[in-house]
Amino acid sequence: MTIADESRVPRTLTNAELGVVLAIMAHLVWGGMAVYFGLIRHISPVEIAVNRGLWALPIAIAVVWYLGQWKDVRQALASPRNVAILALTSFLIVFNWGFYVWSIGQGRTLESSLGYFINPLLNVVMGYLFLGERFTTAQKAALALATVAVLVQTVAPVSYTHLRAHETPEH
Repeated sequence: MTIADESRVPRTLTNAELGVVLAIMAHLVWGGMAVYFGLIRHISPVEIAVNRGLWALPIAIAVVWYLGQWKDVRQALASPRNVAILALTSFLIVFNWGFYVWSIGQGRTLESSLGYFINPLLNVVMGYLFLGERFTTAQKAALALATVAVLVQTVAPVSYTHLRAHETPEH
């Protein structure tokens, strides 16, 4: 194989590179959803949330089929406890979606999005408290940085509103 031939061989992405590509795509979709929900604010948030929940089912079925995991699904659904947990968490997800869509319709995109930054931090705290998770120095630094970012985003709008309230009108 010559050097010219080697340049034509497509290079596959490493797991880390693929992870970065998928993370960027997820963030673009997530950011675009706020714009999309703003454009369809005339539709009831309940209707949007229920539609998202209902459309998730055929998509989940397609993914299970593609991955060949029907045995795992049957096993999970055989347990009444698992079915109850799945029903409860499904309800909570649909409620969360509805609340997010409603918040955007009310012009509270920043506040509703902030919850999506706070939630993972709370999950980390729960893991630490209840599952015995421990963190490396780099993970602690990342958690500290994320916490500071959430605090800044939480305090900044309040400070800005407070400052704007005390401005004197120009003459």
